[in-house]
Amino acid sequence: MQLWVNLVADKKSMAPEYEGISGADLPVRDAGGQRIRTVAGKDSPVRLHTEVDILDVELLADSSFSREIVAGHSGLVYVLDGAIDLQGERLERRGAAILGPGAVELSGTAGARVMWLAGRAHGQPIHHRGPFVD
Repeated sequence: MQLWVNLVADKKSMAPEYEGISGADLPVRDAGGQRIRTVAGKDSPVRLHTEVDILDVELLADSSFSREIVAGHSGLVYVLDGAIDLQGERLERRGAAILGPGAVELSGTAGARVMWLAGRAHGQPIHHRGPFVD
């Protein structure tokens, strides 16, 4: 999965950066029937120029995952494998939902896997041009 992270206006013209980090170097926590890999955010070696949490959440057993999106942030859940129930709505593989501030809970059966993305909303326009975003 390739992700582009939007920046605040005064950082959009900064020199490009690259961090080559092995998946084995990302923190992984197994708890409550879940395996949570922190791709970006607290405890991750990935350093970004904005507040972003990116988690790879795999359900190892039938379970639920809950997290809070704080005020001023927005989020996205993308289903990589299986299907989940997201606050009463079913999402299948390749399905996504945009999330606003507040408590979020999703549940599913063993084998379901999602990407959790949340970050500060910048209110900046996104201009798509060719193979890059500015």
